[in-house]
Amino acid sequence: MSMNASIEQLSRRLSQRGFDIVSVFAASAYNKEIAIPLKLDRINENHSHGNGETICVLVGNTKAIWDPFLRYLKQHPEHIETDSPLDSYIEKSIKSSLPPLFSSSIIYSWSRSPNFISLQHCASLSRLVFYENKYSFLCIHPQYGPWFALRSVIILDQTYNVASPQSNTDVTKGTDPSEPAKPMECPIPQEELAKITVPADGSGWKGLLAMRDSLSHL
Repeated sequence: MSMNASIEQLSRRLSQRGFDIVSVFAASAYNKEIAIPLKLDRINENHSHGNGETICVLVGNTKAIWDPFLRYLKQHPEHIETDSPLDSYIEKSIKSSLPPLFSSSIIYSWSRSPNFISLQHCASLSRLVFYENKYSFLCIHPQYGPWFALRSVIILDQTYNVASPQSNTDVTKGTDPSEPAKPMECPIPQEELAKITVPADGSGWKGLLAMRDSLSHL
């Protein structure tokens, strides 16, 4: 199965489980843009394949996750009492979405050192979002605004050959995957961004909610 076909199959499987945001980027492009402590290549040295490019798949969701998640809890009520039922669902769903014989490593949003990476930068590199890193430090999606979540990065053991023919459905979108993509332009004027309500320290979830609301109304 080709790389594109594998990723399309993975995307369909994830969507059925409520993960309706899937985007791709090259590990080498991420490593060029990020500080040494967060580089992908220090996680697994086996992800190095000569002239090929190691492709990563970023997984996220909108509110589409809630119906599949609630069905899962009805089928597995014992998980309701776990420390994080949603994290358990995310981990099980992403693993079960991988096609047969699909070799990969998975890093989750809750992963800690030495497996911590910047999901915001991954989303920006794949041109999925605009990463607003001056006022809110939130990712802004052109359709969903700040109302979505980034859940994991799947590092594929398969490689993409940069010399291969490319098409509109290609994982590299017709670009050299080793080069960072041009960032998405901010969908909100800079003068409007300055009006974002940034929560004061200690304001908790209500302050964060107010900040997201202020972004949504721009």
